[in-house]
Amino acid sequence: MQLRLTPHCICIYLSKTSSHYEAVIHTLNQTFGQPFWIKETLINIALHHELDRRKAFLISLYHHCALASKTHNALFLQKLIAFCAKPIKLIITRETATDASLENTVTQIDPYRLLQAHKYESFSSIRRKYLRLAKAYHPDTLQTGDDALLQTTTIKFHQIQEAYETIKAEKKRQSAA
Repeated sequence: MQLRLTPHCICIYLSKTSSHYEAVIHTLNQTFGQPFWIKETLINIALHHELDRRKAFLISLYHHCALASKTHNALFLQKLIAFCAKPIKLIITRETATDASLENTVTQIDPYRLLQAHKYESFSSIRRKYLRLAKAYHPDTLQTGDDALLQTTTIKFHQIQEAYETIKAEKKRQSAA
């Protein structure tokens, strides 16, 4: 499964042989029902509660992709939420060699880039950058009632933690070798 944002709509590329296919189709039909679909595209719905359902669906779909690929991209999630009022287009694809690789492209992030560090920096320098970012994105430091912002910040905080742990394990292996 792959999510793409275009200026006109949100595209969900989904193979019928994908492990996500049944769950996505079931959720779409149960959440939105068939009347809202026109030629595989979920039309715009102006009602506030419909936008909330769209947003909840897209966040759930994003987390499903992120869990499958074991990565997160908070910026992509923010854009996805901002696009929630746009039409959602479901594109059923044939299984090809590239479909498996597309599943992991949605949310991959380089841990060094996430921590704003370089691969050849000392571990202590990377740790300082990690601590600075972790403090900036820690959910407890956010003083707002905005649930979407809190969720985005929490995801970013977890990304920072995972990136640090990845780099820490890599540096440990390098020093042991």
